[in-house]
Amino acid sequence: MQTIDFGVDSSLGGFGDDFTKTPLSLYEVKGSRFLGFGIKIIAPNNEVSKNADENSGQSKQKAKESKESSPLQNPLQPYLNGLKKAHPKAVHFVYAYRVINSLEQVIERSSDDGEPKGSSGQPCLNVLRGWEMVDFGIIIVRYFGGVKLGVGGLVRAYTKATLEAIHTLKSSQKIVQYERREMQNLSVKYSELNALKHILKAHNLAIQKEEFLSECVELVLCGSEVQMSAFNAWVVKNKHLFL
Repeated sequence: MQTIDFGVDSSLGGFGDDFTKTPLSLYEVKGSRFLGFGIKIIAPNNEVSKNADENSGQSKQKAKESKESSPLQNPLQPYLNGLKKAHPKAVHFVYAYRVINSLEQVIERSSDDGEPKGSSGQPCLNVLRGWEMVDFGIIIVRYFGGVKLGVGGLVRAYTKATLEAIHTLKSSQKIVQYERREMQNLSVKYSELNALKHILKAHNLAIQKEEFLSECVELVLCGSEVQMSAFNAWVVKNKHLFL
């Protein structure tokens, strides 16, 4: 399996400060434009697959049309909101994503966002499957060019836009082998929180959960075994920062 390496940032679609203005891909056909944006995502701890793959023994949930709109349910929702604000004249915001949950199960979702059923979200998801991408989502923003493409044309367009986005990541050496993630709880003083975040970034660790309590901040960290081991070695030398 493969994923993308954007450091600890949970995005970005492009390589600029504002990912909504810098797509990874731009595919045009018959006046319609398809802009591809990629996002690095992590499944919530309680995201559990209910289906099992009988052939491989690996649990995973089948891709299906997602109509969830809550940011807590759809990890791409904050980025969808940002793209809709940045591209008010676009007509469709199609997406697909694949993530690994805390049980090492593959969770998949896709949405056609008003396009004919099966013409857009599923083709995007098929590309992610083909590349064995995980902890990654793709959003394709479509500007209508005045000519209907038909289901076949839409399948080709969304597939092409997703493939071009993946190829951009590949050529920029942003695609890396997936490593099993570990979770770790950590309590830190308020006065040391900002400094710690810089340390976490240096160790390529992500903050999956952040809870502000009366005397400290409770963090749930996420990273590979190697990253977590290096960070814990640093923690041993700086115990005074933690509770």
